[in-house]
Amino acid sequence: MPGQKSSGVAVLLSFFLSGLGQIYNGELAKGLLLLFASIGLSVFLFFLWWTCAGLVLGSALALVVWIFGMYDAYTRAEQYNQALRATGRPPW
Repeated sequence: MPGQKSSGVAVLLSFFLSGLGQIYNGELAKGLLLLFASIGLSVFLFFLWWTCAGLVLGSALALVVWIFGMYDAYTRAEQYNQALRATGRPPW
């Protein structure tokens, strides 16, 4: 159906930069939030790379944000397509 979102493209975009998959899916606010969260965590890691606690905590949080971004991009693309097929118009 025309207008569908590719869940593979959404995941791939989020793999390279958290938030891009959400922006591709049409969820601009969520995408920008994830993008700024990943940038903020990168800055946090840059300034605290020399402390073990900062490195472990920052890396764990960055990994969670990254994985969540990919999972959310995939599932929301699937939900978008399902709603588009059911109603014939974009859900958001």
